[in-house]
Amino acid sequence: VVEKIRAKASDAARLTGIVLGSAQAANDQIDSLQALNETDQLPDDWFEQLQSIVTYLQSDWPPELKPAA
Repeated sequence: VVEKIRAKASDAARLTGIVLGSAQAANDQIDSLQALNETDQLPDDWFEQLQSIVTYLQSDWPPELKPAA
């Protein structure tokens, strides 16, 4: 029983790391766009960049974490 609990805790920690890493990367990219906006240097394709951030947010997630289609 203890080994099963340890395995589940290890899996949970691994999956949490994936989610937090993806969220942090997305936040960093959005912060970069916001900084460009504040200096009036926002690129013309800013909206496409934002859409790309959202589209690829979950790309590294294992299937069990992705929402059902």
